[in-house]
Amino acid sequence: MRCSLASLTFFILISRGAAQEGAGGDAISWRRFDSREARFSISFPGVPEVQKQTGAINFQVANAHWACAVSFLDLAVLGAAAGPEKVSTVLRDSDKVLNTMRDGAVRNLKLKVLDEKTIALKGSPGRELQAVRPPHFLRSRTYLVHDKIYTISVIGSREIILSSAADWFLNSFTVDAVPSDK
Repeated sequence: MRCSLASLTFFILISRGAAQEGAGGDAISWRRFDSREARFSISFPGVPEVQKQTGAINFQVANAHWACAVSFLDLAVLGAAAGPEKVSTVLRDSDKVLNTMRDGAVRNLKLKVLDEKTIALKGSPGRELQAVRPPHFLRSRTYLVHDKIYTISVIGSREIILSSAADWFLNSFTVDAVPSDK
């Protein structure tokens, strides 16, 4: 399972200083963002920067205090070389896919997991994770929707990742109907 785009996003955001302590008291101007290509909508606190790789797209907004990101992986595209049968077999075990995503992020980013819980989005399995790599905290939700993986993340101080603004961002995520080959 490929976790490099999410790892790269976290590294870029913290290296920019996007996760410094304090909220700064800035008013947040939420903007609804729709990605036709990745088939989701979310409210970002600004206009996201977009980074694309084969089978993966990252959307992010960062300021001096916190960062918000959505990472999208299209497993059908990423697994094309392995063959559709192998991708289909892997996707039958959603826990294994979600565990692999978590383990890759924890290993690559050298995170310490603080909390994890099972969640769902319109019947699609997911996980919410809270982790730390001092002095930065991460709160993310990862969903497996058919052969697509969406990871929605907030990075900042502990107060920021547990704030109502972080809740607003995470809860604003919706995914369009993704056709299933079943």
